[in-house]
Amino acid sequence: MKTNYCSFSIVIPSFNQGQYIEETLCSLLDQKYPYLEIIVMDGGSTDNTVDIINKYNKHIKFWVSEKDSGQTDAINKGFKYCTGEWFNWLNSDDYLSKDSLWVLNDYISKQPDLNLIMGQFEYLYEDGKNELFKPKGIFPSVKNTLRYGFIKQPTTFFKLDYVHQYFPLNVELKYCMDFELWYKVFVSDNNLNCLEINDLIATYRIHGNSKTFTSNEKFVNEHLFLLSSLAASTPNSSLEKLFKKLDFAIEPISFNISNKKYSDVEFLIFDRMLKKLTPVYNKNDFSLLKHIIGNAKNNNIFLPKSSWISLVSKCPNWDAFKLYRKVRDVSGLSIYST
Repeated sequence: MKTNYCSFSIVIPSFNQGQYIEETLCSLLDQKYPYLEIIVMDGGSTDNTVDIINKYNKHIKFWVSEKDSGQTDAINKGFKYCTGEWFNWLNSDDYLSKDSLWVLNDYISKQPDLNLIMGQFEYLYEDGKNELFKPKGIFPSVKNTLRYGFIKQPTTFFKLDYVHQYFPLNVELKYCMDFELWYKVFVSDNNLNCLEINDLIATYRIHGNSKTFTSNEKFVNEHLFLLSSLAASTPNSSLEKLFKKLDFAIEPISFNISNKKYSDVEFLIFDRMLKKLTPVYNKNDFSLLKHIIGNAKNNNIFLPKSSWISLVSKCPNWDAFKLYRKVRDVSGLSIYST
């Protein structure tokens, strides 16, 4: 009879990660946790991935190896097979820390009203060195969580009956599906009860084929798309205008933003846009940043201190900006000085 144990469902999206997936699977099995279901969604790997999955077949609730539309599609499909009380996905090159499910269960059993729990993680580099990384993910205010919170996806577990409302995730997203889920959770008004713990829960592997480090520009573009979707989901029409000069090929995602969180979302949008568009390298950067600064001021949005923002604000056009920058460079002043 089940007592004092919550159940976990973990989806492993996979594609041609045969050199890593065995360690991922073993990190789950070595937990020796009695109420764990493992779902592996492989995108039709052509390496030794399927052989490894078959090796652990009797420990896996469900697995399939077939062509899909990418990682997000695999997560969505795997989510449908989840029946545990708590859910997360674990990429096939990452792994859980020793006894992490037991640690999570201990916290959850003491706070049964939780519907999100986040732990800490470490990086594992190709030379075998580990580095503990403990950025804060959850702050007392939604505004600061959205602005400063670090999404530690492998360590973030959601109560299944709570997170169900935010699925499926948008399959067009290949890199920022965790941001989509994070924003959906924190901008809505659905009685979120979350906890961040200091315990080590997972290891994030850094290697030459890691998407995070090989596709930075694509990450940025997808994040801008999410910000534009957030803007389109607010009643502030001027926010949408910020993105008119950016052409996204896919339809925006609809976010159910709580009325009391509109100002938090507005701040997030301007803050993220300004960070992503500085420094200024060309006329398009200048034009877009000028446009954003104007909209922010018109809507009484606080702008963070930045020499780039100050410089662009002073200059009426691109030619003036270039001249001002040249004068500063010739005079020996840094572009970063005010």
